Amino acid sequence: MKSLYIKLIAASLALSCTAALTACSSSQTSSDTSSDADIGGSTSVSEQENNNNTENSGSAENVDSSTHSDGNSADNSDSSTTEDKPSASGNTESTVSSVTYEPVKDGKFTLANEKLSFKMPDGWKLVSASLAYQFASEDETDENKFNLVVSKTDSPIENVTSDQMTATYAATMENFKLVSFEHTEIAGKQAVYMQLTGMVSQVTKQTTITQYMIQSGEDAYCFSFTQSSEDETFPDLITEVIDSLEIK
Repeated sequence: MKSLYIKLIAASLALSCTAALTACSSSQTSSDTSSDADIGGSTSVSEQENNNNTENSGSAENVDSSTHSDGNSADNSDSSTTEDKPSASGNTESTVSSVTYEPVKDGKFTLANEKLSFKMPDGWKLVSASLAYQFASEDETDENKFNLVVSKTDSPIENVTSDQMTATYAATMENFKLVSFEHTEIAGKQAVYMQLTGMVSQVTKQTTITQYMIQSGEDAYCFSFTQSSEDETFPDLITEVIDSLEIK
């Protein structure tokens, strides 16, 4: 088995458990992940995977970079729709309108390429799309979090073993313990479910991490739910997110 899944979950673990996102190298995720993204804006994680992103600009030729009187900037990107309107002289004018990608809309998170979506838990929000999609409670005292790392793979997830995962995490975490490991099916796709405990660098208390690695063709998704405080409702949140997953 190639090392993609090990790199993927290791990166996701680092994002879950440490405050320093630099622990996750861009060369280890998503073939690879993009730089900082604006939430609710046009840039998202894993631009290569999200190749249907409506903000894909490419090399524009003969583009007037000035602002039109209607407030929109002209461009030749695929994210624009053109509407022909007759002018007063009878000639046809083109009006260009941009479509903005919203990761969270109507209580649902959706990737830019629309290949994955899930229901956002009540009281939670997307806080960052840099290196990974990171989610946190609107209650700032709640230390529990979860993230989603998107990548590409040509390695069957069925080949991932508990021994491989144990070796990976034991080298990263102190007091590591693999509580559960099983191959399963999520949203009709092959997946691996894991739960583990331990401590990582910069984290001084025991952390419980629940992970789901899911494969859909060449697309790989890794959810990491990090519980560092006592919360009896967090397992229900995990179930809610995973059960609401829709993957194409």
